[in-house]
Amino acid sequence: MIVALVTPNGEFGGPTTVAINQAVALQNRGHDVHIVAGQRGYAEPPAEIRGVPAQLFRVSRTVGSQSFSFLRSDDLREYLVQNGQYYDVQHIHMGRDLITLGAALQARRQRAPYFLQTHGMVKKSRHPLSRPLDALVTRKVVNDSRRVFYLTDNEKSDMGCQFPALESDGKLQHLINGVPYIDPHTLAAAGAGDERVKVVYFSRLHPRKRPELMLDLAAQLDDEGVIAEFEVRGPDGGEYARLNARAGQLIARGLNVRVGGPIATDQAITFLSQHDIFVLPSVNEPFPMAVLEAMSAGLAVVVTESCGLAPTLREHGGGLVVGHDFASLKAAVARLIEDAPYRRSLQEQAVRVVAEIFSMDAVARQLEKSYEEVGA
Repeated sequence: MIVALVTPNGEFGGPTTVAINQAVALQNRGHDVHIVAGQRGYAEPPAEIRGVPAQLFRVSRTVGSQSFSFLRSDDLREYLVQNGQYYDVQHIHMGRDLITLGAALQARRQRAPYFLQTHGMVKKSRHPLSRPLDALVTRKVVNDSRRVFYLTDNEKSDMGCQFPALESDGKLQHLINGVPYIDPHTLAAAGAGDERVKVVYFSRLHPRKRPELMLDLAAQLDDEGVIAEFEVRGPDGGEYARLNARAGQLIARGLNVRVGGPIATDQAITFLSQHDIFVLPSVNEPFPMAVLEAMSAGLAVVVTESCGLAPTLREHGGGLVVGHDFASLKAAVARLIEDAPYRRSLQEQAVRVVAEIFSMDAVARQLEKSYEEVGA
């Protein structure tokens, strides 16, 4: 499994979580799996992640931009030059970034079997560099891959439009994101001991995800006599200072709110299990892993209608789907806070939906089949 970046606090988000989950699931089924990635933030990079051997290499920035796209790792590139051909399969979680595009290009040069999973990161772009980059590298590595795994219908359509050969060659293949099974009895014990309802936002603190609405919820629901604890946590995407200042104002009014930084990746499920309701107010969120993690931890979730998981929640339960307006969001969260039996029914549904639909063992079996179908 190759992914651009691994950090102690999971700042690269979904692609890293998915890659690690897949690696663990495949290893549990008897395969020899390595995680190969860039890393930063470790005093000493770990030699394994959740029991899977890991080759992690220091990254640096090519230019001053804070974008992940401009990270590079010469040591990782050299490792793949020396060792890439010895892997039966290279599964690359690829975006338009120097690390994973470089990994795919190296696999192509070595004629090594490689599979791509793009997580919506290779969507149509107006960035001035995307057109020359696609002409020089992206189109070549995409078209010569064994398979390209897509998650949503929008991603499939977008990839087929950009790279028509994928559809004509039958290389586009649907692959769900899964989460590991968690014993609900263990989670119930971890979250016991406090009767006050706890509402959490757990994602990157970025304007696109609208984390400030959590503080608006805390303030307005308190004004209406709906009492709960509200917590906002995640890697800083430019909003931490503003959110923390606003939280300080609300705390001064006597509200129970907290704003904090990221949680270590291996502690995410435990952290989530100490809450009751998970809220993700972002618009056009393709397929948020944080929502699946929250459901596996037994939380009732609230997402907007443009979230990629909205159809699943509508059909199978586990949470509420709301409009993009604040009033709809507030009404849903208030209902879950005040109606304990209803909230508990959604929490039970959430655990069931994850177990039945988003099993990592099912994902691993599909990967095995895909690898074998093309002789990898």
